[in-house]
Amino acid sequence: MVVIFGAVGGILVQIMMKGITFKSGKVGPINIKAMLTKIEIPPLVGMIVFGCIARNFFCTEYMEHYPEPWAGWIRSVCLSIILLRGGMELDFAGKGLTVVLLTLCPQNAEAAASALACRWIFNLPWALALAEGYTLGAVSPAVLVPSCMILQNKSYGTIKGIPTTLIAASSFDDIIAISVFSIFLTIAYSEAPGGEDEGGQNIWLELGLVAIQIITGLVLAFALGWSMKFLKNCNKWVKFFVTLSLAIAAPFASDLSGFPESKFIFVIFFGFMCFRQWGEDKPEHELAVFWMFCQPFLFSTVGAAVLFSKIEPSQIGKGLIVIFIGVSARWVATFVVTFEKKYTYKERAFMAFAWIPKATV
Repeated sequence: MVVIFGAVGGILVQIMMKGITFKSGKVGPINIKAMLTKIEIPPLVGMIVFGCIARNFFCTEYMEHYPEPWAGWIRSVCLSIILLRGGMELDFAGKGLTVVLLTLCPQNAEAAASALACRWIFNLPWALALAEGYTLGAVSPAVLVPSCMILQNKSYGTIKGIPTTLIAASSFDDIIAISVFSIFLTIAYSEAPGGEDEGGQNIWLELGLVAIQIITGLVLAFALGWSMKFLKNCNKWVKFFVTLSLAIAAPFASDLSGFPESKFIFVIFFGFMCFRQWGEDKPEHELAVFWMFCQPFLFSTVGAAVLFSKIEPSQIGKGLIVIFIGVSARWVATFVVTFEKKYTYKERAFMAFAWIPKATV
């Protein structure tokens, strides 16, 4: 029911909200139409809102049986599929410095600003405040990757490689956010009353496990990706089913094997290696069509994860302040680190806004 409601919400938004078109006009020396012609609401907003409505207001007794673990699996699989598409677009040539700076600086700036805000507003312990900061600090591949691929296909920003730079950096951004979040959560548990006495040992153990899982994911990705050269002469449908099967299996295999941090790094670089083996003969269109059917499953279950009964109304305003502070720090940091001369101020502002969507980590 949640997925059906989400799909309906997405269709309604797509039909009804064609966008707000601005007529030509000027405010002082600024030509509004030259900068902005239309604001569009993407269908995923409808999917999230209607999924939330279904979970909170539709047959509430029935929704008590909502399978949270299955919803989590669904979100992981959908994210895996979109990261596979993103991996097949990765191109690091001439973008190394920008990718590194976009991966590290904006996220850490937002996490630090959010943590300070949480400490000040909610009086959270530092470890929990930083864990919250890295929850907010991850960019959303499910929003960013499809949008950048649309721009890439329409040849917007391709000369300077802006869409592929954002796709590459977003992939690493999530991995770092999830890993650092896990570390600060371990610290928070060790510092809590009744927590582990050997907190320091647990932290180093956590760091070591994360590193092992990331390396394992990379090794498997390069090995399986290299083996895809044997499918080079196959048609795209064969490539589609093979890559899709591995993308779906990755979250299950990594979580059940106790290597949860391996799954997304594996999927990203497996897609990257497939692109290296197949070139433009990759199943991009087939994956794009399949992603259309995945969206209601992902975004409706994201909306359904919000339970109004567990939210204190008095905390909403404070939470919005924390988000605003964190996002502002992220925007400024992104604008600053894209300082290379090849980027114009408009392009730097675009990358800063593109770096705002929040992931569901």
